[in-house]
Amino acid sequence: MSSITTAVAVDYRLQQWAQLVKDCQNRPQDMTVEQWCDTKGISKSNYYYRLRCIRKACLEHVQDNSVSCQQVVEIPEKITQQSRSESPSDISIEINGVVIHIKEDISESLLEKIIRVVSRAK
Repeated sequence: MSSITTAVAVDYRLQQWAQLVKDCQNRPQDMTVEQWCDTKGISKSNYYYRLRCIRKACLEHVQDNSVSCQQVVEIPEKITQQSRSESPSDISIEINGVVIHIKEDISESLLEKIIRVVSRAK
């Protein structure tokens, strides 16, 4: 039972410290950390100790909740080539030597912009 109480106390303390650090980070720009600590009645070294404890707890939390290492899945070249050849464009337009392959789901405004830009190119 005491370990649960200790864990709760540590979590509560870290929450208080996190709020304190957040307040310090939102201090006026012309105020130094040391000046801010003086107004809160803590030493500068104690502030940085608390900051270090919060960072350590955050890192431990992230590591505990992190996803296991992702594996790289290799895709055979034949599959990628098939997918390219199975999805031909619906129409091809050649303007000033530039070939544009267009799918049926292209927006009219995008098509107009592409044609305008390519027709101006030399």
